[in-house]
Amino acid sequence: MAGLRAVDLFCGAGGFALGLKRAGFEIVKSLDYNLAALAVHSANLEEIPRGLLPRLPIIPPWRGKKRPPLRGRLSEHRRVVQQANLMDVLSHGPEMATIRPDIIVGGPPCQPYSRAGPQMGDGDWRSSLTEAFAIMIACGRPRYFVMENVPEITKSHAYKRVVEMFRALGYGLTETAVDASLYGAAQGRSRWICAGALDDADGWLLEYLEQYSAVRRLTVADELGPTFGATLEDIVIPGRARVTEVQPKTPDGKFAREGGHTRLKDRDVQIALKSLPTDRFYFCRPGGAQTPNVRVIRDPSPTVTGKSTGGVGKKYEPRPVDWIDLRKLPQPTFEEFSKLCGFPPDWNWDVSGYRTAVSFNNILASDSPTQTEIKQMLGNAVAPPLAECIGRAIVDHALARIPGPRSSKCLREGTGDPAQHEGAVFEVPETYPSWLKAHRSLKRPKDLSQELSNLSRAKREVAARALASTRDELAALDRVLQVALAPLNSSMKSSLRRALRDFADWEDQEGARTAELRRQRKARKQDRKYGATFAQGQVEELEWRQTQRPLRLGRNRAG
Repeated sequence: MAGLRAVDLFCGAGGFALGLKRAGFEIVKSLDYNLAALAVHSANLEEIPRGLLPRLPIIPPWRGKKRPPLRGRLSEHRRVVQQANLMDVLSHGPEMATIRPDIIVGGPPCQPYSRAGPQMGDGDWRSSLTEAFAIMIACGRPRYFVMENVPEITKSHAYKRVVEMFRALGYGLTETAVDASLYGAAQGRSRWICAGALDDADGWLLEYLEQYSAVRRLTVADELGPTFGATLEDIVIPGRARVTEVQPKTPDGKFAREGGHTRLKDRDVQIALKSLPTDRFYFCRPGGAQTPNVRVIRDPSPTVTGKSTGGVGKKYEPRPVDWIDLRKLPQPTFEEFSKLCGFPPDWNWDVSGYRTAVSFNNILASDSPTQTEIKQMLGNAVAPPLAECIGRAIVDHALARIPGPRSSKCLREGTGDPAQHEGAVFEVPETYPSWLKAHRSLKRPKDLSQELSNLSRAKREVAARALASTRDELAALDRVLQVALAPLNSSMKSSLRRALRDFADWEDQEGARTAELRRQRKARKQDRKYGATFAQGQVEELEWRQTQRPLRLGRNRAG
């Protein structure tokens, strides 16, 4: 089978494209608005020859108050990488319909949703790019698509709208959070994946992606070596007591923000006190006010952002209460952070002569990206090993291969021992066997045991999809039986379907029975409440009438 033709939207520095190329895809188009990221993408993946990056045409002064967006091809020659404003779907939608790729991938900007930012959500104009991605899918109508973002995107209305669009277009969706450290990158980066397959069932990708997941997270020690970092005795200030709390608090009980984020915190101290004698430590600039600076190499690195590569700072001085000197902690270099993110050691981030900036009357040239731009590229990039695992899983699905067990195809050696993985075991409810005897005429213990065994296996086959109900699992089981369990004979397949269908019927009856009991309890409670109220009202009314009755005086018969 020839490589699947892919379009990479919001391509950035090329992390997703690199992973897809390793998985055997053919990248036919990559688009992004950031010229610096396009230059790095082109230089390393050779869509544009190295050092011959095109320049934008000179745009004359505009009459309106706002400058029109710069879009279109970067040169007169036919190039693959483009600078694009994807909000202008009228320019790129027809092109997607003409290309008709097999797959479209991309990660719309995460800044509106990320916890590291202000989290403006739908109030941020960049959230519209999430819907622009869905419109590109509607125009290109690919067989597959993959949208990648931060998990917080699921709380936005923009994400809910694009999910409705994908379902209306006929895509079966796989929505799941993945950890890059389980897919070949030594970075604890949690990403939300929404993957679609045309005319397929929900959860179609999970069983294929699971086989590439390792059972152990890749750590900094795995990537940078066990000797990287400093021991606890190397960073301790001699003669100071090892206290458990070092953060001063304000009168209202909150932590004081003196010294910014570069200071020793209580979480740093707790990491040091709970460490093992063999642990080694390093410094990584945090993403939040209470995020620790001190890290252990036996764990994956935290999520790399544009600020992660910042050092301790020249103005940092240990406070009198501090017993750890952050200046003695080694800091990973930018190249080492790039390696932790899964990029190859020879990846070229500093591309010379990459862009031209437009002014009113002249062109301002820049020889190379600024350090801020390079760090932001790395923070925004998709981990190439994670992209490769996603790509390989999609290829397996396209070829209708039978998925193997978890970690049977993981990318890194030493993290794929299947014996270390213990899956969740389905527990049969206590009342279910009695129901089977009464409603399915399973009187013999052998028949009942076989039915329960088939149910446990059917549940296990669809457990990775984490579906909401057994009815949803029943629909997903048909897909599993067609692909993953294709070698089974038809009799066994029918038995698995029947076992799961019977359990779904029992759940429906139990749900209806529970709802009826709840309704009856509520009705009895209301009857008791209103019955007591009515009786009290009758007594009060009788007492009131007695007080209003006129007094009758006896008549003197003799009178």
